[in-house]
Amino acid sequence: MIFLKLIVVSAYAAEINPIHNICGRYIEEVSLQTNVPPEVLWAVARAESNIPKVGPWPWSLNVSGKSYYFKTHTDMIMFLNKELKKKRRHISIDVGCMQLNSFYHGHKFSSIFEMTDIYKNMLVAGQYLRHLYEMKKHFYRKNKLPDNRLWGYAVGDYHSQTNRRGAKYITNAAKFLMTHPSWHDGILMNLKGLINLRSLRLITIALKAVHF
Repeated sequence: MIFLKLIVVSAYAAEINPIHNICGRYIEEVSLQTNVPPEVLWAVARAESNIPKVGPWPWSLNVSGKSYYFKTHTDMIMFLNKELKKKRRHISIDVGCMQLNSFYHGHKFSSIFEMTDIYKNMLVAGQYLRHLYEMKKHFYRKNKLPDNRLWGYAVGDYHSQTNRRGAKYITNAAKFLMTHPSWHDGILMNLKGLINLRSLRLITIALKAVHF
């Protein structure tokens, strides 16, 4: 079995065209089905399962904080079977392009193995992102926040609804918005100062300057 340890991604990740990436090929369809901006889906996928110079990787798992990247889907299924045979009381595994957690999202699939289906993995993740966006939209309805800022909050909550962890995740996802996917060539040239590392409060709204 071939697997790689999680590799920390450079803050200035090389540009990767989603069309040439296995997960990226599903971005447009999932965006249409869930009404989540494609650049948000792409940024989250890269923050979750990125391999440098490759991009999001569908045959990836995280078990007890340790990340594995497999060469093939078959290798990943073999590893999953071994983990499931351990019969632990509470099993929590992050799966696929969007690293959906089996404990929190497993009920949305027929089995943990269905979570490895690329399209279904990304579709459920997109639906969850949309749900988080709608929650933030309702919560801030009196403030009338712009959509891009609400999506920033949703991205943070996708990882954790604890402010500090969510804020840190936004800084990671935001750097991947600095690429130029084919569906919106040039649109991200309008990026302004996304992150103010001196202020946790500003980090939590790091995406407010991104134009969707």
